[in-house]
Amino acid sequence: MQNLNTNTIRGEIPASSTVNDVEIWKVKEADNNKYGVTFFVDQLITRS
Repeated sequence: MQNLNTNTIRGEIPASSTVNDVEIWKVKEADNNKYGVTFFVDQLITRS
């Protein structure tokens, strides 16, 4: 989530985030020790 937030929330705008729920919907092996994951995140992002 932290990597996703880095791309979504600009650093010069104070913000905080709270994750309310995470659901893993599907995991598929793409290659040796590499996986594709489909997931859902309920997240609240607020300006500080």
